Amino acid sequence: MKDHDIESALRRYRPVGPPADLHARLAPPRRVWPWAAAAAALLAVTLGARAGIGNLASQVPTVPDPMAQAVADLTQLLGGDAPARQMAELIIVEQQMRQERTREQ
Repeated sequence: MKDHDIESALRRYRPVGPPADLHARLAPPRRVWPWAAAAAALLAVTLGARAGIGNLASQVPTVPDPMAQAVADLTQLLGGDAPARQMAELIIVEQQMRQERTREQ
């Protein structure tokens, strides 16, 4: 076998590249919509804050905490001073513990 024969044999068995659709099968397509949605939300928040819409939370009426209201009412009934407030807090906590024990039984 001569060099010419070896070269022609090598040309017949030349390796080929991967198929064109191999990259599409291995790598999932990039999704742009999550980033676009995040950018749109950030833009909306930024524009809303600059326009003063972000102050809507201060316009929403708040419901007073029933626990705090009960402590305040009981404090007034017990005299309204600092020891009365401590006693009111202890009474309310004790009542909650009793309610939890009766629920468990």
